[in-house]
Amino acid sequence: MVADSRAVGLNHTAGLSTPQQVQMALFALDALLDTGGARKRAVRGLVRARFERLYRGAALPMPEDALLTHFYATLDVPQLARSRHGEAFARWLVETCEPIDFVVRLAEEQGIVLLDGGGFDAPRMSVRVSLANLPDDAYEPIGRAIVGLLDGYHERWRRG
Repeated sequence: MVADSRAVGLNHTAGLSTPQQVQMALFALDALLDTGGARKRAVRGLVRARFERLYRGAALPMPEDALLTHFYATLDVPQLARSRHGEAFARWLVETCEPIDFVVRLAEEQGIVLLDGGGFDAPRMSVRVSLANLPDDAYEPIGRAIVGLLDGYHERWRRG
């Protein structure tokens, strides 16, 4: 079924726009033609490598979960705070800062725009990183920026 793209643009209720439907048809055709799954394996390897770079930059161990698709990574900021600086700091962070504060400061101070995980049923005060749209070498610096900002919060907490 094809939706009139004007209705989608005006009302946001008719589903995918015509260009999106064409793109989805091309993706479906590509999947049918890739009978050996080579392209699918290549894409999975690409996003997994980006996932690993993000975690390496943040100095985090890779989570082992067979169900992870690696197209997105959600980092729980209080959990990261707890593992790096202890329970008291993590508790202060949650009690003192709004959940969106971390994402906003990361954008303002580092120029890194991530999504707040709360909109994706993720833990309170988490960040969601898309691994599907930036160059490979962008993800390790993102991980470093996340822990760098967290360390800045820790310094503020430490000074009291």
